[in-house]
Amino acid sequence: MQATDTSSIQRLIGQARGRIRRQWALEGATTALILASAAALATVFAMRIDAVSTWTGVGLLIGCAGIVLVGAVIGALRPIDDEAVARRIDRASGLSDRLSTAIAFKRTLGSANAEGADETEDLMVAAIKDGVRAVPRADITAAAPYTEPKDLRAAAVFVVVSALAAGLMIPREDYSPHLYKADPDHARPGEITLIRGDNLMTGLKPSEAHDAGRFVPSDGSVLLGPSDKARPMTVLNWTAAGITIRVPDDAPIGDSVLYVIIGEQKLGPLEFTVVDLKDTRYHKEDSVLLDPDERAYVERILEQLRMVAKRDNVPEFEEFADKIEQMLKEAEEGKITKEQLLEALKKAEEALAKNAEPNQAEVNKQMSEMGKELSKDQTTKDLGDALQKNDLEKAKEELEKLANRLDPEEMKKEIEKLEKQLENKQLSEKEKQEIQKQLDELKKQMEQAKKEQEALEKMQKDLEKQIKELEEKLKDKNLSEKEKAELQKKLDELKKQLEQAEQKQQDAAKKQNELEEQKQELKKQLENKQLSEQEKQELQKKLEELKNQKPLTEKEKEQLQKQMEKVSSQMKQQDKQQQEKMEQQQQKLQDEIKRLQKKQEEAKTEKEKLDAERQLQKKKDELQKLDKDNQDKNDSAQREAVKRLQRDMEKAAENLEKPKPDPNKSKDEQDKEQQEREKQASKKLKDAARETGRVDQDQRKQAAQKKMSSQMDDLREAMRRAKQKGSKGPQDPFGKQGKNKDFAQRARGQKGSGQAWKPGQGQQGQGKGQGQGQQPGGQGQGQGGDSWGTGHDDNLVGDSTGKTGKTKDDDLQGQQGGKGTSRRQTILSAAQKGFASTSYKKVYADYEKIVEEVMRNEKMPSSYKYYVKRYFAKIHPSTGDSSTQDTP
Repeated sequence: MQATDTSSIQRLIGQARGRIRRQWALEGATTALILASAAALATVFAMRIDAVSTWTGVGLLIGCAGIVLVGAVIGALRPIDDEAVARRIDRASGLSDRLSTAIAFKRTLGSANAEGADETEDLMVAAIKDGVRAVPRADITAAAPYTEPKDLRAAAVFVVVSALAAGLMIPREDYSPHLYKADPDHARPGEITLIRGDNLMTGLKPSEAHDAGRFVPSDGSVLLGPSDKARPMTVLNWTAAGITIRVPDDAPIGDSVLYVIIGEQKLGPLEFTVVDLKDTRYHKEDSVLLDPDERAYVERILEQLRMVAKRDNVPEFEEFADKIEQMLKEAEEGKITKEQLLEALKKAEEALAKNAEPNQAEVNKQMSEMGKELSKDQTTKDLGDALQKNDLEKAKEELEKLANRLDPEEMKKEIEKLEKQLENKQLSEKEKQEIQKQLDELKKQMEQAKKEQEALEKMQKDLEKQIKELEEKLKDKNLSEKEKAELQKKLDELKKQLEQAEQKQQDAAKKQNELEEQKQELKKQLENKQLSEQEKQELQKKLEELKNQKPLTEKEKEQLQKQMEKVSSQMKQQDKQQQEKMEQQQQKLQDEIKRLQKKQEEAKTEKEKLDAERQLQKKKDELQKLDKDNQDKNDSAQREAVKRLQRDMEKAAENLEKPKPDPNKSKDEQDKEQQEREKQASKKLKDAARETGRVDQDQRKQAAQKKMSSQMDDLREAMRRAKQKGSKGPQDPFGKQGKNKDFAQRARGQKGSGQAWKPGQGQQGQGKGQGQGQQPGGQGQGQGGDSWGTGHDDNLVGDSTGKTGKTKDDDLQGQQGGKGTSRRQTILSAAQKGFASTSYKKVYADYEKIVEEVMRNEKMPSSYKYYVKRYFAKIHPSTGDSSTQDTP
C-alpha cells in the first residue's frame, strides 16, 4: 500500500507549535521578571551600603537580566506532542478531530508491517486523506493565539515597586579613607611616628597576611616630600585608624609633607617636619647635654682604647668603645638621661670585667708547672718551654703544630689557608655581602649560644648551692643513719648532675669560643686590607715552616700520649689539692667562729664580750672574703679555659693510646680505626690550642685593663660631669664656647679672635649689689647696692701676651747628639703655629707618658687629674696619626 503524504498537516502543526512556544516563553519571562526585580532591588541596596563593590553589583544586575532570559528559555522549551497541537487546531477550526486522527493513524501505520494489510488499514488511510483535505480550513491564529501573560500584572507591580524602592536615599556611614594628622608632627631620622585617620584599610587587598599582629599591605605606602621629590617611608604597621611609620635615616632635615597611597588613591598632604638629631629643642627635659670639651675628651679616651685593642689584640676593648660611642650618640640625640647614661656605662664596665681572674700568679704557676713536665720530653719540649715562660701565644702555635703533625689532612688544610691569605685578593661587592651575611648569621648563633651558656651557668650555681646545703645538713650529729643515707644518696645524685652540667657548660663555652674565632676571622676578611711586605714575609715564613713539618713517628706519638696523660693527671691533682686547701681554710675559720661565739656567750665582763665580738666579726669577714675569692676563682674565665685545656689533653691521650690487638678484626680495619683515633686526638689538640689562646687573650685583656684603669676612671668622671637639658642657669656664663673655638683655631695654626678672651664677654654674674663696672674705654654707670655682687671676670689675669713670631731664644737651642730644636722651642712654636708638626707630636708623646706615670704613682686629687688630662687632650696633635702614639 502506498503511504499517504501528511506533510501539509506537519507544516500546519509546526506553525502552531511555534506560536505556542513563543506564548510560553513570554509567560516564563513574565514570571521570572518578578524574581529578577526582587534580586535587582537587593543588589542595588547592597551597592548602596557598600556590601559589594561597584563591579560586583554590575555583575549581579546583569545576572538579574539573565534570570528573565532563563525564565523565557525554560518556558519555551517545555515539551508538546504533535497530536496535542493537532487537537487544538481541530477544536479551534471545527474540524471534528480530523487532523489529530490523521496524525494518530499515521503513527500506527508507520509501526505496522507493509505486507498483509487488512480493511482496518484501508480505513486509516481514508481517515488520513480526509485530514489532509481539511488542512485549508484550519485556523492557526485561533488555535494558538497570543494572549496577555497571567503574571503580567504581578510582574508590573514588582517592577514599579522595585524601581521606586531603588530610588530611595539610604543614610549610611562614610567608609572612604581619610587622614587627620601625623602624631607627632615632627620626628628625627630613625624615629617612629603615627599617621592618624579613618577607614585606612578601605581599598586595600583583603587577602594580605598578618605577621605577629602587624600588617603591611603590598598596595599601600607612605611617601615623604612633595610629589616631585617624594620618597617612600618604612611602614611598620597599618590599621584602619592609623599607620605606624619610621622616618628614613637619611631623610632631609626640615619642613615636609606626607602622602598616603591606597591602591590607586592618593591621600594628603599632611604637614610633617624632619628635625635634626642634635636639635636640643626636641630633646627630653632630662636628657644629657655633653659639653664640646667633654665630648672631645671622651673621644680621645675612646681613641686610646681602640689603639690598645688593636695593639694588644683585645677585641673586647673595641666592643666596649663601640658601646660607649653608641651611648654618646644617644645622649647627643636626647634619647637617654644622665642616670641611664651612667647605668649603661656601669653595665658596660661590668661586662668588660666579667669573669676576671683574681689571682693571676696562681694561674701562671699552674701553666708553668705544666710546661715543666712537658719540657722533659723532646717531642713536647718547645711547648713546655713556652708554657714555662708564660709565652702562651707560642704555646698555642706549638699545640697547633703537634695537631697538624698528627693529621696530615689538617696540615694540608692549614697550608691551603695560608696560601689563600698570601694571595691577598680584593673582594668583590658580592663577596663582601656574602661575608656580611655570614657574619650576621654568626652573631645570631653567638647570641643563642650565650643564652644557653648563661642558663647552664645558672643551673650549675643552683646545683652547687644545693650540694653545699646538703653537706651542711650532713654535718648534723643528731641525724639518724637512715636520714644520713638518704641525704648522702641525694647528694651523690646532685654531684652527678653537677658533673654533667659542668661538662655541658664547658662544651657551650667551647662552642662560644669557636664562634668568636669565626667572627673575628670573618671581620678580618671583610676588612680586606692589603698585606704589607712584612706581613707577607711572616706568612711566607709560617707557610714554609708548615710545609717542612714532618708527621709524627710512632715513637713520637707514644711519647706525646704519655706526656699528655702525665700533664692531665698532674693538673687534676693540683685542682684536688687546691680544693682541699680551700676546704681546710674554710673549716678552720668555721671552727674558729664557733669557738669565738662560745667565748662571747661565756664572757663575764663587758670588756671580754666586746673583745670576743670584735674577733668574731674579724673571722666572719675573713670567711666571707675566702668565699668570695673562691667564687671569683670558680667564675674565672681563665680557670674555666684551663679546665677545658686539661680535658682536651686527657681526651687526646685517650685517643692516642693504642688498644690491644683484636683477633676478630683485620689489620686494615684496626689501622683505619687507629687513624680515626689519631684524627680525634689532633682535633683535641686543636681545641687545647684554642683554650690556651683563650687564657692568653684573657691575660692580655686584664693587663690592658690594668694599664687603662686611669682612662676608665676618667671616662666615668667625664660621664658624671655631663649636664642635663633641664639644668638651671646660663649655658655659657663666661664665654667658654667662644674661647674653645678660638683655642681650636690657634691650635691648627690659624689666626684666633682676641675678642674671645677679653673681659665682659661672658654673661655677667648678678647679686644684690647690681651695677655696671668700668670697662676698658668706657665709664661705668648705675647706682651700687648696699651689698657686694656675685659677678666676676673669668679671665682674672687679663689678655694673653701677644705673640708676634719674632722672639729669639738662642740660649734654648740644644745641640747635643745632633742638630735639632729644643723641646721648649718646639712647644713655643706649636703655640704660635698649631699642634700639627712632627716634632711636636714626638714631644707630646714623651710628656704624655711621663704625666700618665706620675698620676698613676703619685697621690693626686681626682679632680686635679681630670683637669690635667683634659688639658693634654686639648693640646693633642690635631692632625697627627693616632696610631703612632704609644698608649699607656
